Amino acid sequence: MSIKKFQITADTTIYNAFKENLKDRGTNANTGLSDSLETFFIYGQTPDPDALTADKVEEARILLKPDFQGILDAYTNFPSDTKFILRLFNAEHPFTLPKNFTLNLFSTVDSWLEGSGLDMESYRDVGTPSWLKKDATTDWATSGAVDTSTAPVVTSQVFSAGTEDLSVDITSFVQNNWANLSDQSFVVSFPSSITDGVTQTLNFYTKKFFSRSSEFFFKRPVIEARKASFTGDDRGRLYKSSPLTASNEQNLYLYNTVSGVRENITGAVTLQLFSDSAMTASLGAAVAATNPETGVYKAAVTIADTVSVDTVYEKWVVADTTTIKTGSIKLLTREPATNNSEINYVTDIINIKPSYTPKEQARFRIYTRQKDWNPTIYTVASEELENLIVDKMYYKIIRLIDDETVIDYGIGESGNNKEHTLISYDAQGSYFDFDISSLESGYMYGIKLMFSVAGELKEQPNTFKFRVD
Repeated sequence: MSIKKFQITADTTIYNAFKENLKDRGTNANTGLSDSLETFFIYGQTPDPDALTADKVEEARILLKPDFQGILDAYTNFPSDTKFILRLFNAEHPFTLPKNFTLNLFSTVDSWLEGSGLDMESYRDVGTPSWLKKDATTDWATSGAVDTSTAPVVTSQVFSAGTEDLSVDITSFVQNNWANLSDQSFVVSFPSSITDGVTQTLNFYTKKFFSRSSEFFFKRPVIEARKASFTGDDRGRLYKSSPLTASNEQNLYLYNTVSGVRENITGAVTLQLFSDSAMTASLGAAVAATNPETGVYKAAVTIADTVSVDTVYEKWVVADTTTIKTGSIKLLTREPATNNSEINYVTDIINIKPSYTPKEQARFRIYTRQKDWNPTIYTVASEELENLIVDKMYYKIIRLIDDETVIDYGIGESGNNKEHTLISYDAQGSYFDFDISSLESGYMYGIKLMFSVAGELKEQPNTFKFRVD
């Protein structure tokens, strides 16, 4: 799957802030069952004008325990083709919202339980974890879970407006800590350059995020594993070489499925193409196939522009001796456009069902044709309907009741993107797989499509609707 979500299994906020009397601190408070998390820094609230700098500092930090064990269970080894993105979602509130600040992400291997406190105002719910203790009998090695002045920063994010969600790439951290990943937790805090109170005396009160206890399903903190699971099988539109494109290499795939399960083939797999059905006139040497995933084989081929036939014949061979697959493929010739008119498309998801269950892994098949294509009666009667393949097509998913974007377009490789919503194609057209368990039951959802045509992104007007029950 291109996107897989791993939930946060525990979260809370810990405080060393003053209580309402501005004398006692909430260092023993627990807010493990609150529906929000917060982090802030306050300086100079104490009424004592002669107080030491350390006595003028108040702070709140966020503790997060991601489902790292779930990640380990999902992958045999660290998936080098995957980005792991930690996401926390902004929670609006009636208090002052800071701007132009940075939040750092730290890690700890200390174990802690979430607790059952709720009070984030008066800090009356005493329990652990708290600012001082990680459990009922054990103090943190450093109050506040980590020493932010010496601990390495996992990553950080700048909040210019203050209303932004937290969305940070933790891929390197996951990879570097793969051996003991299940022991890791995160701490979200302001940088020590602010919280030491020496070089920074501004107040940053308060930044809030939704917690895992939130009633809003899509606002709960999560780690998203984003993978470019794109497969471009050119079997449905195989071209001979042409000066009209910079790269004439194309890919042909072989899928080995046994009793409904993909299995690898024993021995090296090769592909050879021929210009005749008897397979005597070779179009070149056999090409060694790669094995990008279990039971899937990919061969990169280039067909000379001097080939005069309109059909080529394929032969897949194991260990240079055993033929396991033969067939024919239509060969096309590239032609330039004769006008500069805008290309528009008509799309349909031809196999979408009215409803799905959260246990389903759905494959959505997309039919595409040019908008101005007008078939004649003869064309309809004698040919299959045109189904164009668009190289760059992306999807996003919205919740229809409020237009909430559940899965946004994942375009490009920069930032937190991994081309993770790029739609695959094969001989039958375009398609993508989606894990329905990522969606909340009881709602209607819509699929939107975006094409990249001549370097320009164009969102299609259609919304394809389904329900999750």
